Amino acid sequence: MNDVPGFLLALGLRPDADERAIRRAYASELKKIDQEAEAEAFQRLRETYEAALTWARHKPQTDAPVAQEPPPEPAESEAQNVHSSPIDATPAGPPSAAPQATSPHESAHAVVAAFAGRLAEHPPRSIDDAATLLNTSLEDDRLLDMDARFLFEANVAHILASGWQAGHEHLFEAAAEAFEWRKDSARLQRLGKAGQVVDAAIVEQHAHADLPTAHRELQLKYLDLLRRRSNPGEEAVTLGLDHVLHAAGLFPNWVRLTSKTENIVAWQKVDADTASSAFGPSPRRASPATDAPHTPLKPSQLVAWFAIFCVGSMLFVLLQSAFKWQGEKMPTSGPLASQAVQAPPQRAAPPATAIPTSPTPPSFTAPRASVALSDAPRAEYSVAPRPVYPSLSKRFGEQGKVLVKVLPDSDGVVRGIRVAQSSGYERLDAAAVDAVKAARLVIPKDKADKTGSTWYMAPINFVLNDGAQPAARRDWGQMVAAAVRPNIIFAADVRGNPTVEFTLDLAPSGKILNATLLKSSGIPEWDNAALRAIRKTEYMPLPDQGAVPSQMVLALRPKNS
Repeated sequence: MNDVPGFLLALGLRPDADERAIRRAYASELKKIDQEAEAEAFQRLRETYEAALTWARHKPQTDAPVAQEPPPEPAESEAQNVHSSPIDATPAGPPSAAPQATSPHESAHAVVAAFAGRLAEHPPRSIDDAATLLNTSLEDDRLLDMDARFLFEANVAHILASGWQAGHEHLFEAAAEAFEWRKDSARLQRLGKAGQVVDAAIVEQHAHADLPTAHRELQLKYLDLLRRRSNPGEEAVTLGLDHVLHAAGLFPNWVRLTSKTENIVAWQKVDADTASSAFGPSPRRASPATDAPHTPLKPSQLVAWFAIFCVGSMLFVLLQSAFKWQGEKMPTSGPLASQAVQAPPQRAAPPATAIPTSPTPPSFTAPRASVALSDAPRAEYSVAPRPVYPSLSKRFGEQGKVLVKVLPDSDGVVRGIRVAQSSGYERLDAAAVDAVKAARLVIPKDKADKTGSTWYMAPINFVLNDGAQPAARRDWGQMVAAAVRPNIIFAADVRGNPTVEFTLDLAPSGKILNATLLKSSGIPEWDNAALRAIRKTEYMPLPDQGAVPSQMVLALRPKNS
């Protein structure tokens, strides 16, 4: 037995290696190989692994005649381990007497059940905690089988895709690192629907990282608060609800996997209650008269009330006729008329800020709850708001007026803000809020003593100007490329400028229904990055003339030439 078989040398094993050692060595070597790029190396490793397993299973029969005495009886603890772990046991007789191996599905199911139990009992409080919990399961001997390991990975993706639970925001990061999901999108696609959801969340997380630092940090702050509190207080809801809604609208999969979206409804209720108490009618106070039980009126009382109503109606008609006659007799000139003409006009309220842009295609609405506006004075500015018309709103023809309630401090800096009357579109509402936040208000002298408690109304009007001069016609292909290219995330340095082509199925509104790879560039990383960009684009721009085609071929290159 001094000669070591070649398949053991290839795995770095000694002649006394058993099945357990062979499986561990195979798993270690497999991590060094890219199965897609190095198919031949993977095939050789697989053949070596199978040969080593066959050798290990028949080794006891070959060595049996050489042994001079029976092997010693195992200790009680070792015997228990043999019965409890069939994978680690070395067969002591002919192959027919060996214990039945557990199927990969059963092994993966048992490890997943234990993992889910630990996750629910002790949710991770950091990414390191989640990585430790995940690695503990991955090091389980039952996952040495590649099929069992794949099933475990698929179940982790399913746990994440099912929605947020305590600690899932940390598990999402740890799993993406452990399974290399960010580097290999195709790996997630093989995990089914759950893998597609996780892949979309990773794409949205990359897009969120591209937001301005201040805006991104505010969203992360309020998303963390959303996970922890269903009612963080009126001030936190007033300042943070718009950030949360904005994140949930732009990054729905990522927010659903990493935040407790059920709390959004609770926050909206708190916001509605706060708005109604601040601007709505005061609640009716109970009194003994109104709280007394209602008693039906007698017939005589009904007759009396009817007579009173008739007499009142007649008096009203007579008085109206008398005033009309007096108005016809009143002279149209003289001192009284002169005073009426010379009375100073009331100060006009500042007009709403209008933003003209291109002609209007069909639109859709998504209204939000409105707040009473009757008592709020109009806002005047030392630094006027400069709203930016969202590009998607231009594409979909969204327009409307947003009335924003603003609470300034003594210097006119905006301290509190909320949408009092929606335009019907969340994108326009968010753009109006962002514009008013950067404005500076002028506090009237008669309101100076009420600074900090007086809310002002700031109207922002988004208008698609049909009377504007028509812009020069643009090539639709250039419009499509301009819509997709900002969504491409690809930093690898590739040789040449290879082209990948996709066949896109489009709806009449421009929505991308399906994207199918027509011709690969030969670089899987670039193909995956282009596919992610197409999915993130979601809608193709509408052509200046004609309708959107039902199908198109889109070619993309990594270098924008």
